[in-house]
Amino acid sequence: MIKKIIFAVLFLMSFVLSAQEGSYSTQVEERLTSQIKPYSSKDLTPYYDKKSQKWGYMHRISKKKLSQPFIAFPIFFCPDLDLHVYQMTRNDFGLYGKIKGSYAGYDSRFFDQIAFLEPEIGVYNPMEYSYLIDTTIKGFRVNHLGELTGISPTLYDEVSKRAKVFTPFSYRDQFYAVIVNGDHAERNYAIIHQNGAVVEGFADSKEYPDILQKYSSQSDLWVVVGVDKERYRIKGLLSGKTISEVDTQIIHQLPELAYGIVSQDGEKGIWDFLTMQWVITPSKKNDFISLYYSSSEEVDTFENVEVIDADLVKENRDKVYLYILNSKNTFYDLSKKEYKPKGDRFF
Repeated sequence: MIKKIIFAVLFLMSFVLSAQEGSYSTQVEERLTSQIKPYSSKDLTPYYDKKSQKWGYMHRISKKKLSQPFIAFPIFFCPDLDLHVYQMTRNDFGLYGKIKGSYAGYDSRFFDQIAFLEPEIGVYNPMEYSYLIDTTIKGFRVNHLGELTGISPTLYDEVSKRAKVFTPFSYRDQFYAVIVNGDHAERNYAIIHQNGAVVEGFADSKEYPDILQKYSSQSDLWVVVGVDKERYRIKGLLSGKTISEVDTQIIHQLPELAYGIVSQDGEKGIWDFLTMQWVITPSKKNDFISLYYSSSEEVDTFENVEVIDADLVKENRDKVYLYILNSKNTFYDLSKKEYKPKGDRFF
């Protein structure tokens, strides 16, 4: 272990010393910002180069290549570019930092700042949950913050000495909770009301129910449940309705835009979580992997927001260009327009 630590320190020292030979901001200026300054950062789209297996930037409208490929993963300006490129070989371009968007003239001075983060170290302290048992209640009790403060004896596992109740959640002024039954080999999950009664249609999920982000435009709370091994449904908590009776899985989702790649029996499409409708219907031809977007202004990310205002999501959508990436490293938009560079020249 000591040898590994010494090696890691020496590696970092050599990395920092080599970086001092030429400032990061200078390298960024040469490789990227000098080529893209005439363009809006919102109009910059990554393109993939098969030969180098790296990404460069092209102009969204003209499809001109603006930079040589130099980054390992596609990254967009939103509105700034947080760039972290790992140095894979001695001659590779290694850097870490932030480039401001075109609104700030692509300022890259922050690349000369290198920060080392110390890991957080904690001690695992197993907790006994018997103090929560309350024989006077059925189901569970929460305080004004929605924190679990009491459970009925039936919701306590004597073997593991743990509560069967997971973190409670609320919807329309009513509290619910996910509970676990069985052992590791035959574990299943259910959703219960605060009085302990099982919510109809949610008695036996083979996987932990995934409570989806709530939006003000929705008339139900949507939950991903496991109907059997690796097969899922998206079901409304209040209505019990499913968006489809076939295997339905969320591949990737952008909560701030309420769009997601959703698969039905292996066929992928784009789902709008505001309207709960398809934007791009599922098809075997849709080899979608993930969603990205570019923007020239800040996009609200709604951290720790229980219900996201649909109007704010619509405002976010107006700020961005949305992209869909497929397995061939090609980007598309919601109209399925393809974004690939023209020719091999750099402009």
